[in-house]
Amino acid sequence: MKPGSEAPRFTRRAYLRLTILAATGLSLFPGCRTGGGSGGGTGDAARTPLEKWARLGQIWRDMTAHLKQQRGAEGKAKAALEKLKRDTGEALDAVSASPELRELFETRWAHISRVRYIHATCYAPLPPGTPQPQFEIEKQVEQLEKLVADGKLTKKTAAKAARVLAVQAQYLVAGTPTQELREEYNAGTLKPGADAKLAGKRVAEITADQLGLLAGPPKENESAAQPKQ
Repeated sequence: MKPGSEAPRFTRRAYLRLTILAATGLSLFPGCRTGGGSGGGTGDAARTPLEKWARLGQIWRDMTAHLKQQRGAEGKAKAALEKLKRDTGEALDAVSASPELRELFETRWAHISRVRYIHATCYAPLPPGTPQPQFEIEKQVEQLEKLVADGKLTKKTAAKAARVLAVQAQYLVAGTPTQELREEYNAGTLKPGADAKLAGKRVAEITADQLGLLAGPPKENESAAQPKQ
């Protein structure tokens, strides 16, 4: 896929993700809206595989920075998040990301968009026990960042977070969840496949800015080399 061609597809996926997350977290009331945007390519084709993964990692950490930044100049901030969406789609294409890895990135982007720019009154709580993977993703990000800041991150603690992230990826990649899948998720018995496990490891690595810590040097099109479970 050519650089920049991911942007329209990611736009649709991102807002579909908002709808799916509404079904797994908070319900959208009629009349609530989000912004839109357009953009172009960034020359990923000229980057080495390691550079492409490093860029993807920087985008993930840029999402964290956006979520934490102080409120104000909302129009400019929303435009920056829209650009981050386009950059995300292009960077995921550049490494031929697996569906599981895409789900973690796109779900997080949609969650940040919702938290920052959709008014709280546009939502109503859903029944207890409804899986909310977007919040679990943020929890793991926060925990990993704290471990790094405190100088306490180890391969073991990173691997623990990666396993949790893998479960979120496996749940999300299923699309509209069945009752059986929700029950497995809530019971802690949902088993991630090989691609979900790898996605969890990569996201844990890039959160800590230690690419390769758990899964070794990254490669393009990693999912194609993974045996299916």
